[in-house]
Amino acid sequence: MRRTRWLLYALPLVVAACSPAASPPPVVSAPAASPAPQAAPADAAFATSAAQSSLFARELSQVAAEKSRRQGIRDFAQSVVATETQSSNRLASIAQPMGLALPQSLTPEQVTTVNNLTAAPDSPTFARTYFSALVRNQVGSLRQMESYARNGTEPELKSFAADQIPILRDQLARARRVPRQRGQGGA
Repeated sequence: MRRTRWLLYALPLVVAACSPAASPPPVVSAPAASPAPQAAPADAAFATSAAQSSLFARELSQVAAEKSRRQGIRDFAQSVVATETQSSNRLASIAQPMGLALPQSLTPEQVTTVNNLTAAPDSPTFARTYFSALVRNQVGSLRQMESYARNGTEPELKSFAADQIPILRDQLARARRVPRQRGQGGA
């Protein structure tokens, strides 16, 4: 009888120990996550510089679009903001799978230029300052795009650069024309 009692007391413990909840989960190793592809240094440098240039053009143009009283300047600046936003989005979609983190802020020199433009009164000097900074930036960007389209190694970035060349040429031609057009008062 003692033996039976012991069995009655032990049975729940044996059942609990054998239940699926009591057994440790099987060890399953997850497949190793493949590391993000690494971009070549030249590709990373191109993407970073292109993103920085686009961000700067967008910030300058945002100030001009908000501040200028001349409709021609506002229209031009708004078109640059829209174009550079599209360019930045496309570049980000190419860079992200490559594991590239693109800049999200201006360089100190660019911040100074944007701050100076923001502080300038709406005048002919404002327009000259905006167009001078924008043209200088876009000329550098155009040269970079032309060089990478010829010599780059990453096919998607080469395609991006080649697609940007006519856009930048158009922006530069328009940027050189707009300041000479007569507008409605102000800069």
